[in-house]
Amino acid sequence: MSYTTIKLSTQHKEPTAINKLSQYLINRNEPLVISVPLINYYLKSQNLSAEFMDIEYDAKEIDIDLDKIDKEIIVIGDFTEKINGFNIVLEKSFHHNPYVNRMWSTINLYSNSIENE
Repeated sequence: MSYTTIKLSTQHKEPTAINKLSQYLINRNEPLVISVPLINYYLKSQNLSAEFMDIEYDAKEIDIDLDKIDKEIIVIGDFTEKINGFNIVLEKSFHHNPYVNRMWSTINLYSNSIENE
């Protein structure tokens, strides 16, 4: 029992991937964040200073007019084949132990410009 208790306690000390992502984005200069509504809701609840755009998993494609957007674009999740109009690159991946929490155990962050590295 002691081993199991210690193991579970140490596994729960690390923050979740979504929390790591939120902390990573805090210092960004009000980017446009494109992601699924649930991730955007979580990030808004963390008072992240950003503009949010919802995307659905079943969307066929997304057109973004770069002439109207003058800020950094952050895409959370792998929507690289659905986004038209600009190139995004994998900037960072966030992970946590899926046995602790299976929701979003891996989150990929894509951007149109790599900053803060």
